[in-house]
Amino acid sequence: MKRTMGFVAILALLTASATTARGFIDPTFTPVDLVEQSDVVLRVEFADANEEGTGLAQVKEVVKGDYEGDSVTVEFMAMGEALAAPSREVMGWIAGGQREALLFIGAFITEGGGGGERLGYLHVAGKWVVLAEWEGSWDMERIDARLLGCWAGSTDMLLRCVRYILENDNAAVPVTAGAVWQPETRFGRVAGAVHALEAVNTTGAAGGTELFLASDEGDRLYRFGGAAMEDVTAARGLAGASRQHVWADLTGDGIVDLLSWSGGTLSLHVQGGDGVFSRKALEGADALADCLSLDVVGTADGPRVVAAVSGMPRLLTVDVAGGVASAPLAEGDWPGDGLGAPGACLTADFDGDARPDVLQLFEGGSLSYKGTGGPVFGAPEAAGVVVGEGRHGACIGDYDADGLPDVFVPGDRRNRLFHNLGAGRFVDLLHQSGEVEYIAKPGATYAQTGDVNNDGRLDLLVLYGAQMAPQLFFNRGYRSFGHARDLDLDVQNLLPAAAGGQQAGCLGDFNGDGALDMVLALTGGDLWMFPRRVDLDFAMAVTAGLSPKAAHAGPLSVTATVGEPPRVLGTHVLRQGAAPALWGVPEAEAGDVLLEWRAPDGAGRSMTVEVIPGEEPQHVLLGVDD
Repeated sequence: MKRTMGFVAILALLTASATTARGFIDPTFTPVDLVEQSDVVLRVEFADANEEGTGLAQVKEVVKGDYEGDSVTVEFMAMGEALAAPSREVMGWIAGGQREALLFIGAFITEGGGGGERLGYLHVAGKWVVLAEWEGSWDMERIDARLLGCWAGSTDMLLRCVRYILENDNAAVPVTAGAVWQPETRFGRVAGAVHALEAVNTTGAAGGTELFLASDEGDRLYRFGGAAMEDVTAARGLAGASRQHVWADLTGDGIVDLLSWSGGTLSLHVQGGDGVFSRKALEGADALADCLSLDVVGTADGPRVVAAVSGMPRLLTVDVAGGVASAPLAEGDWPGDGLGAPGACLTADFDGDARPDVLQLFEGGSLSYKGTGGPVFGAPEAAGVVVGEGRHGACIGDYDADGLPDVFVPGDRRNRLFHNLGAGRFVDLLHQSGEVEYIAKPGATYAQTGDVNNDGRLDLLVLYGAQMAPQLFFNRGYRSFGHARDLDLDVQNLLPAAAGGQQAGCLGDFNGDGALDMVLALTGGDLWMFPRRVDLDFAMAVTAGLSPKAAHAGPLSVTATVGEPPRVLGTHVLRQGAAPALWGVPEAEAGDVLLEWRAPDGAGRSMTVEVIPGEEPQHVLLGVDD
């Protein structure tokens, strides 16, 4: 039934509906407040609204409270032509296939949304619609952008968040990162182009983390010396100049080596038992006239290196004697000619079958190569990930803690966040992923995943090639990000030179205190370290690395769970030679942390580690007994 309204009320609703402002996080009304103030929470599914604007939603589940009946009626055109545009917008979302919704019913107390009167807050298509009860149905009043400050994300993720809140007395949906940097230190300068900064573990020790810098003018290796990062390149005999590289045990002696591509030349830097490297030029690498990335994958026949090139990716087998054999990654035709300029290959278990897969990126699409466990991968299939034109980066992370790696792509033209649907399929849901959608800017060239604030959720570091300081985004849970203003160099007026752009950067616990630090290589070549401040001697954390002695070189997906009822902290991808993955543990959840993974043969394995406040991080090394 249509209601008549006064001019002032109509003007107020028009203003609220027409706003295009994004919802910055509202610390006074979080999803915890939303659930607590809701008498009833319903999961519903809409049918198309009729010509009069009446929409019927079937009740699929009563998530909280009591509700009589099996349907909900919403009058989208209840306010008449005065609010026809936003009403038709909502009906268009539903007609377009976004039929799943959550309806919260209660007397809400919010800054802009209510003063204690009984309302319905409908979450559909990643937006909020305010409803008012009227004669047995619900009348649409407005689309409310302000409620995005409560939750900015997709409806399915909000449902998971609601279940978490209902099941956990100490549930938290953070509104700030809750972390700050210690004073930064400059520890060096490089003259040549910096192609990468990476946290690595060349020693194979549990918890070991070093810094590797790849540069045309010579690679460098750094270790934290108690007060600052120290250059140990000469002492370790490392003499590469990498444009692309990968760390792994490629000689079968249980010690990590470096495979380096320097622009047409492929070399192996073999590490001896004394930690000193010796360089070997590799023969037979003619197929690598161009190389866009290198990564290691474990197979039943030993480690192989995936090399991204302009055509079909190559699978390299390194011989101890100094040769390398190159073969196509998959058999048959290669369908990548129509996808535009190629990019890197990402390796991970993208479909959850415990076998490494390969995702080849292009400016206009991507190809997924399913792992078979052997040295030949499945035929390429379209996967949906797009990097766009111009410079770009790519990183993987389990942002919604469902066990499947998602893909974040920063780029010159725009940024994208591809949610993993399983079975090699992805969809860009950046627009339903919180503040990262509109605060991260075009021109981003690199990103990395890590738990920066030790709350067990995977966060994002985003770097820019020019005219921007780096940005960090903390994960509120379930793929909804907030801008970490307390860690933002620009907001906090830290290191103004960083606003000129960064060549490279990374996260890693270089000083061993259980918290991730940030390292940057600025456009001018200066190297800076930002240690994260830890209030006690150590932050609460568990780290897990993949031993170079392991029978499988990775990538290996490991999931951590904490608490009772259990909260999944997310899945990290482990590789030989990579720095250990770090799961932070909030003090309220101190105790046993369960690590679970599946071996390439599918057998499930697990390990329980106890985290105690004030004690050192718990470091474990997987694969030692394989």
